[in-house]
Order: sequence, then C-alpha cells, then structure tokens
Amino acid sequence: MTDVEYCVERLSRSLGTAPGRILSAVELLDQGATVPFIARYRKELTGSMDEVGIRAVRDEIKGARETAKRRDAVLRSLTERGLLTPDLESVL
Repeated sequence: MTDVEYCVERLSRSLGTAPGRILSAVELLDQGATVPFIARYRKELTGSMDEVGIRAVRDEIKGARETAKRRDAVLRSLTERGLLTPDLESVL
C-alpha cells in the first residue's frame, strides 16, 4: 500500500467519507481546483465534504507525497553509494 493509499484509507475513516469521495477531492485538487470551489460546486463528487474536510485531505495528501519523495531520494542516494542492503530496503 502506497503512502497516498494509506492516507486515503485513514482519512476515509476519520472523516466518515467513502474512499472514492476522498480520491475525487484529491483529483480535483490536483487539477487546480480551490478548496472553496470544491466545497461549493463539487459536492456531488465529494459527498458534500466541507472546507475543513477538504483542507484535511489536501494537507494529508501533500504530506504523504512529500514523505514518498524523501524516501525515494534516500533510496536513490543509498543505491548510488552502494550502501543499500536488502534489510535496509525492506525498512524503507
């Protein structure tokens, strides 16, 4: 399970919203839609999620993506230097 998938599942439970609704909010945010726009005009896609919920989705997904980027950078660096062991890779 990727960081984003885990984040969607966790948000789904905490907000009481179906994972598909969370993913719809993520897609809209990725397309450049603003939080107020999504809350007001895309209620059918997000299950009437309010601005607080949409901001939570935005912030959690952003954090999950940043964590994944950092993990990839560390793995790449360790691989390039020949320091990546199977045990270490399984932890990262």
